[in-house]
Amino acid sequence: MTENTLSIKPNFEEIYLKENEGDAVEEFVDYDTEMGVSAMTYEKETGEAATHYDFTELRAAAGTGAVLTFVHGEMTAGEAIASGNCKITEYSETAGSTKNAASWSLKIKAVKGSVVFGTY
Repeated sequence: MTENTLSIKPNFEEIYLKENEGDAVEEFVDYDTEMGVSAMTYEKETGEAATHYDFTELRAAAGTGAVLTFVHGEMTAGEAIASGNCKITEYSETAGSTKNAASWSLKIKAVKGSVVFGTY
């Protein structure tokens, strides 16, 4: 992976309560989670088969609207991570002269209610 981003956007609803004398108060409703990822077109190693996607699987998932799992953070025991389920909202590839020279990028949006903030 060459780059990744995480965006968490809280959603609020304006409510009016009698106890606030009709003044508007913003109440937290939920949040949207989006990520962007860029990487080189390496195929996954045999040992990564159960835990990683490679670019060919991501390309196929983008075309079907498949739900994927994600983990964002340092993959070291005890480190903070965000994980959950997501769908790819955009996928692109830039060709190179060999598989190792090409790159891909994608944007994903988490399935609401699936994101967990914990440790690896």
